[in-house]
Amino acid sequence: MSGMLPPTDSQCSRPRMLQRQILQHGLCKRGQKVISPSHMWQDIQVPCTERLSFFRQTQNLLLLRCLAVIIQADTGSHPLASPVASTLTANLAGSDDWRYHDDIIYPIHMLQTLGIDVFADLRYDTWVIRTMYTQILNNVNGEDEEEEEERNGVSTISLHRLYSMINHSCHPNLEWTYQHDRSSSVVIRAKQDIKMGEELFISYIGEEGTFQPFAEKQRRLNPWVGANCGCARCKAERPEADDAEFSEYWLGYLAACSAEDRARNALLLAATDERWTSRLVDNMD
Repeated sequence: MSGMLPPTDSQCSRPRMLQRQILQHGLCKRGQKVISPSHMWQDIQVPCTERLSFFRQTQNLLLLRCLAVIIQADTGSHPLASPVASTLTANLAGSDDWRYHDDIIYPIHMLQTLGIDVFADLRYDTWVIRTMYTQILNNVNGEDEEEEEERNGVSTISLHRLYSMINHSCHPNLEWTYQHDRSSSVVIRAKQDIKMGEELFISYIGEEGTFQPFAEKQRRLNPWVGANCGCARCKAERPEADDAEFSEYWLGYLAACSAEDRARNALLLAATDERWTSRLVDNMD
């Protein structure tokens, strides 16, 4: 068996266009060299039977880039053990459904164009590609509408292996921003003094997300953690937590805050935890 699929309907996919554009973008082996341009994926067409969102298209293109890097390295190891994927945690319990063209047809054409016989090399079986996709889905980061406006309407979704190793907290000690003059580079800064040995945290749902009620935070965080958030703040705010546990956490946190952060968090408490606000205010006085 040659490993090549029969031609597909032009309304469903465009494998020839995909192959030509992958070649144009330097993602195939040419001798021992692959040209990887900085202006990548802009014109690659995603084969599908329906219009995809920008976010899903970009995720597919990130998958293409990851596969191209792994195949070019050609270490003989399993793709999921490669440096590209080994540090990324997959969320296999996510709610994203399988799609025939997105999860089977499109990846197969990518692999074939990159020189992989999908019927002979089981390292690139369907479950492997799906796992890699969920790794990307679980670790990509993008800009909000305000940030897009700063970039003149240009949206950015990026994947950073080192950034993805930082855990989430609803009271993070780090903040991140895009280095807008350097494409998708991320700059991470400390929000406060950090002690030696203290774990570093960012917020996966942005600063505005940390000011939302407990239930809403858990809903937004579920795609990443697959369960309720286990950070110190959420443990103290969970419905079954008693007043003493809640107060102990918040009093300690507020005592270490700047005056500006203390005032802002007091407003948060007033909006989301009214039954405990008065007690905290009394204790702070």
